[in-house]
Amino acid sequence: ADILNSSYPFTLTAGVIASLLALAIGINYLTYQLHLSLARLNGTDNVGDFKTQLKRVLDRFCFHKGIQFCVYDSLNYSFYTLDYHGNKKLVLTDAKLAARFSPIALTYRSKKYGDELTKKLKINSNHYCIPLFDGRELLGVTYVSCRFPTYKCVLSLIQNYAQVALANLKLHDRLRHQDPMTQLENKACLAAKVSRELHSENRFIAMVDIDNFKYINDKFGHPVGDLVIQKTAEVMRDCFPKPKGICLARYGGEEFAIIMPRTSLERAQKVANNVRSAIQAKKLMRRSTNEPLGQITISFGISMLTASDTTQSFIERADSCLYQSKKNGRNKVTTEAETQNQSAA
Repeated sequence: ADILNSSYPFTLTAGVIASLLALAIGINYLTYQLHLSLARLNGTDNVGDFKTQLKRVLDRFCFHKGIQFCVYDSLNYSFYTLDYHGNKKLVLTDAKLAARFSPIALTYRSKKYGDELTKKLKINSNHYCIPLFDGRELLGVTYVSCRFPTYKCVLSLIQNYAQVALANLKLHDRLRHQDPMTQLENKACLAAKVSRELHSENRFIAMVDIDNFKYINDKFGHPVGDLVIQKTAEVMRDCFPKPKGICLARYGGEEFAIIMPRTSLERAQKVANNVRSAIQAKKLMRRSTNEPLGQITISFGISMLTASDTTQSFIERADSCLYQSKKNGRNKVTTEAETQNQSAA
């Protein structure tokens, strides 16, 4: 009894030490797993993959009732959500909202005090607001719905990793693949994607050109010309969301290129005519004076990929069809078959 009584404090102390050691090992393991998961954010190739990986991290290490992620475009003061394929959908345009976010802020808000973006996203519960910055430039916002405030240190760590990864991703994407004016892919990216698709079946390329663009620039000025290019790109993006459009690129100046999967040349021509009609119906206004710019039209040239094609020949044949559309009066869609028939005639 005396031995047991004297050994009890030592047993209790050993138990406490073992518990603390087990707790330390558990915390260290969870921290390691969190850092490992966050490191995968730097390995994402596009914003859609970034969103998916960020959601996995939050699902694994935080209890929540929902996550909403929005990217921010500082050129248009617009917030966009992303679908499974990475397509952007405009949610809100507000020039003042971005200024209300702080680079160091990680706020917990009740459902009564949500901002304009939460109302558009229909977030009707208490939530954390996690802004993602690149220095002073807002890149995106993540909302994590939680009934009670918790895990702020974990969310702060996730915020720090996520904004660095997103800033690097957007920078690399702009440098390698993106046209800065239209946010479409650039000429180099188009060439790379054409090369990858050379052995695929049912692939078509459409070369697109804005009609009378020099006249628009001369009459209204280059800022209006830039606006016409941007709005044309927006309509094309809306008509060809991924995976419907394999590649949408600004080829140069007022010329664009689209790689699309279709079952037949007639189907590709029908889709191109839909885009042409959407551009023609678009009413553009001069930003400074609200002056209407008149009707904007585009011309198409469409070519089908063949087994003997190279990247250059595939693009050149579509460009030849585009030239035929211009020659026949503009605001037209010309396929390769029509070009051959006209040449034979």
